[in-house]
Amino acid sequence: LDPIYMFGGRGNDPNAQTENIGDDPIKASTYGLKNLKIVAENLKDWTSIPDKNYDDLNELFGELIGVYRRYIYHVHSMVGGVYKTLHTVKQNNVSTYKNVPKEKQEAALRFLNQYLWKTQNWLLNRDLITEISGEGELLKIQNLQRAALNRLLSTRDLNRMVSTLTTVAGEGLSPTGLLNILYNDIIVSPKNLDVSQMSLQLHLVDQLQKMLLDDKLQVVIKSDVRELLSKINKISKRKARTQNIGFKTHYAALAAMSNID
Repeated sequence: LDPIYMFGGRGNDPNAQTENIGDDPIKASTYGLKNLKIVAENLKDWTSIPDKNYDDLNELFGELIGVYRRYIYHVHSMVGGVYKTLHTVKQNNVSTYKNVPKEKQEAALRFLNQYLWKTQNWLLNRDLITEISGEGELLKIQNLQRAALNRLLSTRDLNRMVSTLTTVAGEGLSPTGLLNILYNDIIVSPKNLDVSQMSLQLHLVDQLQKMLLDDKLQVVIKSDVRELLSKINKISKRKARTQNIGFKTHYAALAAMSNID
């Protein structure tokens, strides 16, 4: 099921989301995550009962991941979003539809970089997870990263961004702007990569290559995708030559995957 229906709302209005608090999803989710980190730090102690197993811990940790996912998607929905304001013809200077301002969409992407693209080690607490699962917890977080990235790069949402920029009031974020920010946050900025960051880089390139094969994607967006793959290819080749042995193989693979010749 698309996360927009699981943890957001119907349509693309970020103000119309299930379990949304206040009129600023970024502020609300930031406060929520601060509290969630406190819960994660103490969850084992709070659920430990002498002579009992860790079933309660397992259940509550699963719920914690669900709440984390919800906070992420409340902000995620701002990217490419359009506000819907119902009004009468007598109300002046009000538009039924208006693009979420570009600066708010960029702020949402900064949030995603801080709380999703960067590895959330507080969700991977070895002391906690070792009591509830022998495998799969890392993959759960990586799958959430990939699902969020896939939605940002979906043909439906990118084509809609092109359309709303042309036809709807307000200056929103362009697909070009989105792709450039993802390139910087996922490819350029990370240093001393861990396994999740490497996986996310490879997934980004894989998705970009698939986008080039999608006949429904606007041609203007495909042009940006080709340019982005070319930039990734160049930086990956350079890093494959200059990085230490631990990263050479990764960047060589990234260069091969991003080749569009």
